[in-house]
Amino acid sequence: MTPQMRFLIAVIVTCMAALGLAQNPAPEVAGTSAIVSAETTAPGSSLSEIYDLWRATGGHQRDQQRAVRLATEAAATSDPLASLLEARITCFSTHDSFPPTDFQRGNQVALRHLAAVRQAAATGNSLAKYLEAFCLQHGVGVLKDSATAESLYRESAAAGVTASMVALAQIATKNKNYAEAREWLDTAADAGDFQAYILIGDIYQYGIGAPKDPPQAMKWKTKAAESGDAYALFEVGYSLNNGLNGLEKDPVKAMDYFRRSAAAGYKDAQRMLPSPPPANLGTPAKPLDVAEWAKGTTITLSEGLGKNIYVVEFWATWCPPCRTSIPHLTKLQKEFKDKGVVIVGISAEPAEVVKSFVQKQGDTMDYAVAVDNGRATNRAYMELFGEEGIPTAFIVNKEGKIVWVGHPMEMDTPLEEIVTGNYDIARTALIRNSNALISDYFKLAETSPALAREIGEKILRDGPFGGRQLNALAWRILTDDRITTPNRDLKLALRAAEAASNATGNTSGMVLDTYARALFDNGQREKAIEIQEKAVQNAENGRNAAIMKETLRQYKEAK
Repeated sequence: MTPQMRFLIAVIVTCMAALGLAQNPAPEVAGTSAIVSAETTAPGSSLSEIYDLWRATGGHQRDQQRAVRLATEAAATSDPLASLLEARITCFSTHDSFPPTDFQRGNQVALRHLAAVRQAAATGNSLAKYLEAFCLQHGVGVLKDSATAESLYRESAAAGVTASMVALAQIATKNKNYAEAREWLDTAADAGDFQAYILIGDIYQYGIGAPKDPPQAMKWKTKAAESGDAYALFEVGYSLNNGLNGLEKDPVKAMDYFRRSAAAGYKDAQRMLPSPPPANLGTPAKPLDVAEWAKGTTITLSEGLGKNIYVVEFWATWCPPCRTSIPHLTKLQKEFKDKGVVIVGISAEPAEVVKSFVQKQGDTMDYAVAVDNGRATNRAYMELFGEEGIPTAFIVNKEGKIVWVGHPMEMDTPLEEIVTGNYDIARTALIRNSNALISDYFKLAETSPALAREIGEKILRDGPFGGRQLNALAWRILTDDRITTPNRDLKLALRAAEAASNATGNTSGMVLDTYARALFDNGQREKAIEIQEKAVQNAENGRNAAIMKETLRQYKEAK
């Protein structure tokens, strides 16, 4: 969803009042003491502190995660005002265009506590007035009543509640009363309210009641970002990364914004970052945290120190490759049983699903199987090592250290080497780390090409790759349609392709075909034709030869 859509939907969602609003002058901003007239205190926190962390007011940085934690603690006291504030923060996105995270729970909290909150509002509690207005506006725990909601927003805003000012600004914008909207937003912005910064930025970015002015828009968006808002941090980072909205392209600076946004919990920003460095081979294996054993008796890794080698394999009943691996794992268990190898399959599915599946497998699945305890073992192995796909196996040596990670269908050789004492963990670790670098390269190639270029140089300089891996790297750089032309590193692809060709003795048709493509894309047409002719001569089969001949024809006809 674009920021423009977010702004417009926010206006529609927030503004239910009738047309023809009379203008009210925005109030002077009151301190946080005006927000809660009868403050409820939870251990180590207060409602005004929670509000300020949520809105970035009262001299606080916006800290949604801390606000949620403190609000949850406050709600545990069963105080109605604290409970409804917690529901407002946790069940409904502050960015109003984003869907509620849990409308049903928010509605249930309102049904329990709204009557008491209304009583607090009637006694003059300005935060209670805001919360009641929010519920009335959105139909949370009560029928919608836009007129009463607006009236309560005005009373609350007059007492200094910036969230009410923002709501009134959105109502005014919906009614095209842009002067009143800006007055409310300016007053809220003077108090530091992050959402006021964002909406003022949207005014300039999309010309909503004012001329478009992208640099001015980013000035306000940056203020919101510097207040600590995760979405604003992402938006500024995205503009920096792509040279948008009047900002000079600066991928390095953009990455700093993405990191801060990710740390504040924004998932889109987390996807813009390089993968966190996975744990290294040689890391001690953590205990298996099992909810229930579906087959076999309890296995404790620490009891096998010095005598057992464990294979911990993560799988699921619904996963076809996992089911394909089952007979192979059974074969390995029988083959290496007398050599101290113990295989354990771990599934995060419900126990009844796993047990039913295992029972139907019978002797085909003849090794220990366990049900993960709320994915605790998955986190201790899969997430720790940055693994996402299943099946994935981890080999734990007799010293209790994880020494190999990979697909169970590919572990015969390393398992044999570990059992016989001939395993080279250093080389395996080097290859594994280099594979992670390749993953990071393609993750950043489009969004942060400068960082990707640094990673690419490291891959070619330090990676322990043979011809096949280098060829795959070059081909993907040349053909991955997720990388746009300006960010496609053709020179890196050419160097990788040339290295791959040399590593295979310049005799692999497939590798030569990639090398020729890299030459052609780098403008070296004559050399590309020469190499493509060699590719045709060395084609591995007739089908490949036909494809390569067609490619050769295209090179020759190209101007």
